[in-house]
Amino acid sequence: MQSKNFGALLLSAVFCIAGLFLLSSCEDVDEAEPMEMRGFFLSINEEDEVDCGYEDADVYFEGDESAGRINVEIISTSPTFPGSKFTYKGTKVIKNEGGGVEKTIAASYLFEGGDGNHSVGTLYMVSRTDGEIAPGETIFTGHWGGKAIRPENSHMVMCPYILVPRDALDEDSCGEEVTQMAAGLRKYLADNADNPTRFGYCYSLPRRLN
Repeated sequence: MQSKNFGALLLSAVFCIAGLFLLSSCEDVDEAEPMEMRGFFLSINEEDEVDCGYEDADVYFEGDESAGRINVEIISTSPTFPGSKFTYKGTKVIKNEGGGVEKTIAASYLFEGGDGNHSVGTLYMVSRTDGEIAPGETIFTGHWGGKAIRPENSHMVMCPYILVPRDALDEDSCGEEVTQMAAGLRKYLADNADNPTRFGYCYSLPRRLN
């Protein structure tokens, strides 16, 4: 119950923050070479079960990190949603914490389905290093939250999400079963980091956040 309450509060805060970024701080990003990343995520499938997928994400940054905050735009496509493109807009915040640097990305997207319905979602991720995935490079781990697009009832969920350099892991590293998942992903996307047997969890959130 505490995890669900925390998830509801976190998603509520992220929606508010990301919404403000969309309204006030994110302009179109200048033409620039994107960082080629790959996002791995858990989500809810047509059978209302948790599964794992990936998306190719082109990440654009605009601004100077010395200012403590820069704009971010993420444009992604995924075989999980053929023919669809997700555009996230938000910000990356840079903070000096305890002698180190913490970088946090908060971004949101607005997705329009083929039936004309709209769905909003958010990403909230913090930077870290993980030699098992990308030695010497930064990855981002956290959660995405929003409508579970594939089920007919489209309930609100919060699920784990990881963003890594695109050449760090194969496209299908997520696998259809946890035993097929790249070892580096298991600690973030499996139910048990020490003895992973199943995918982790997506938490349902109150509809009042919809």
